[in-house]
Amino acid sequence: MATKLRTSFHNCIVKASDLTRRKWLAAIGAIGALAFALSGLPQAIQCVRVGNAQGLAHGTVALWLIGEAAMLIYALGTYRKRCNAGLSDWILLANYGGNLLIVGVIAWYRWLG
Repeated sequence: MATKLRTSFHNCIVKASDLTRRKWLAAIGAIGALAFALSGLPQAIQCVRVGNAQGLAHGTVALWLIGEAAMLIYALGTYRKRCNAGLSDWILLANYGGNLLIVGVIAWYRWLG
């Protein structure tokens, strides 16, 4: 059964046209980016409700903030170098930008709230 499923999956990927495969991968990437971008939203809402982020470690918030800022800078830098930027580039930019705003709220409440 497992071999049949694996063979079926392999045939599906190999026989799919590049365009169809790219569309599926773009859709999966968009879902993943949206999930990552919104993953911090419940915590940000909680921080606003209670007025602090005392339960979060300073290191976690600092590394999250640095990581999001660095990835946004990287994405912007690589976006500018390519003249054929597509939807996936915009998805990444929205992901990093949105998540940077969310973690910014959390950082505000962690250190200044």
